[in-house]
Amino acid sequence: MKIIKKIGKIINFLENGPITVKTFLISFSAVVAVRYIIENILFGFQNYSFAFIIGSMIQGTFLFFLMASITILTFLVFFTKERISKLANIILWGQWLIVLPPIIDKIIFKSESFWSFYIFDSVVGLFKRFFTFFGNNPSFGITYGTRIEILLAIIGIGFYVGFKKRSFSKGLLALFFTYIILYTFAVFPSLLTFIIKGFSGSDIFKLQGADVAAQFLTSLEIFDFAKKPAKIALHFRASLFYTVVLFGNLLFLQFILNKKRFLALLKNVRYPQMFFNYGLFFVGLAMGCFYFKRNISFDVFGVLVVVNLIISIFSAWFYSVFVNDLMDMEIDKITNKERPLIKKIFNKEEYREYEFVFMGMALLTAIVVGSKFFLIITVYLLITWVYSCYPFRLKRVIFVSSVVSAGASILFLFMGFIVLSDNQSLIGFPWRIGIFLLVVYIILIPIKDLKDIEGDKKNHISTIPILLGEDNARFVFGIALFISYIGSVLVLNEKKLWFSAIIFGSINYWLLNNKKIKIKHINWSILGAVFIYGVLLVAISFF
Repeated sequence: MKIIKKIGKIINFLENGPITVKTFLISFSAVVAVRYIIENILFGFQNYSFAFIIGSMIQGTFLFFLMASITILTFLVFFTKERISKLANIILWGQWLIVLPPIIDKIIFKSESFWSFYIFDSVVGLFKRFFTFFGNNPSFGITYGTRIEILLAIIGIGFYVGFKKRSFSKGLLALFFTYIILYTFAVFPSLLTFIIKGFSGSDIFKLQGADVAAQFLTSLEIFDFAKKPAKIALHFRASLFYTVVLFGNLLFLQFILNKKRFLALLKNVRYPQMFFNYGLFFVGLAMGCFYFKRNISFDVFGVLVVVNLIISIFSAWFYSVFVNDLMDMEIDKITNKERPLIKKIFNKEEYREYEFVFMGMALLTAIVVGSKFFLIITVYLLITWVYSCYPFRLKRVIFVSSVVSAGASILFLFMGFIVLSDNQSLIGFPWRIGIFLLVVYIILIPIKDLKDIEGDKKNHISTIPILLGEDNARFVFGIALFISYIGSVLVLNEKKLWFSAIIFGSINYWLLNNKKIKIKHINWSILGAVFIYGVLLVAISFF
């Protein structure tokens, strides 16, 4: 009984430290950094390129362990029904195990060559390795150090669950399922190769380790991205999957923890603006396809590049929503009472946690694809901050607010274009189209202020609807949109668009000046018309 009490006190100490999303990620990053620096010290701090450091540290180390930790955390939340803060603390303390493998391997192998990464094998080979704890040849793939790390991890989690539930069978089940999770990550490239080759019609039971190596260790050639050597290509390809799995895992974790909050977040996305941002990104992709047909790639990793950028754009946009909601609470109490903060579904501190998560997800998915995308997303996040927050809070300054917001969104157009352009550059970018879209968006943005007239007026926010009055603002917006449609014909010099431009311009004018349509539905109506016209524009002008 004394031993049980002492163990209980230790577990209680590990579980109950104060923790937030921010402190979890900072602490997690610290452990990963320690692992990375020890590994490099032991192997002589070789003269690595910046690309290799990014690939090995962020993609190969940080992202791998983060995905593994969040997956195990999700499993434990689902399996134990314990508070997530307690489980997160346990995971965080257990994270120190990742420091052991390079030390153990250096002691065992000394100056002998070895490579700790993944297992490449056939379906039958993976099945055998599962029941032999990763099989033989511990100098290539899952080394002695990694095996000891995994063994300690699964025993630790099994013991924790068994002790908490006072059930040997539940502890054993937790140990077994944790082993399955970690084994899956250890053979991840092999499993992905089976999926990719299986969909292409290959017999997966005939695939060997060499086929997995050919899929993941060959020089990377998608779009016109710089070719990457084998080790970097491995990290790059794997990380494109990891970020997608991580994003889905976080969504699922939120769903099982609190469905009400999950649905409140989904409802608060501001879909018209988000879809408009996606529209700019896909217009950029379409222009890239038109001007750089030779760079088009339907490779699965090329598709995953686009998926990662879609997640990055969504996360960056949603970050801006959280920032805006925190700063606009007084306005929202008057005109947007359905928002989560106003309905007290979240408090301010919780909202800031979500803000931090989506900022991190935006940056992580961008840097996985490439440094230029990371730079663009970073600039977007900074612009949205100065737009909404003091001391600048540029949304207070009429006209300037529209220019800043439009300029930030146009960055997504550039992202789409440089995916396919030579050397991810803007050389060859059709600036007349880019400038035209910028002007159109500057015109579109103030329309959303129609629904916030009362709240903006009481909080001294200058907008066009307040300056001109609602009726005059509707008229001006309608005329400006009609002129924009006509302008698209002139900018593209495409006579076939005249009829469509007049029809859609008239529809938008009618939508804006028809008071039977509720103000909160106007954005959706205009966005729908713009989207349909945009599809016609691209189809007629570029293809």
